[in-house]
Amino acid sequence: MDRQSYLYYRTPGALRCGEVHPEQFRLLIALSGVHSTRVIMALEDYLVHGVVRKRACEKHGVSTSYMSVVLGKLQQLSRGVAT
Repeated sequence: MDRQSYLYYRTPGALRCGEVHPEQFRLLIALSGVHSTRVIMALEDYLVHGVVRKRACEKHGVSTSYMSVVLGKLQQLSRGVAT
């Protein structure tokens, strides 16, 4: 296991590609204040269904940089809720 994977598994609430339960995802979106349907669908493809981030962004017409910003906010929110 590489260092990054180890840190994710050791961090409570860390969101990993394809490993987020759909209900957990819906709750995080409700708390996050994200309203863009395109961004929500791209995030769901990435976090719940395990689609590669670049492909999810292309499919839903979302810029990869904006997706990274929103994903960072969701990561922070998830970690805060888990602790």
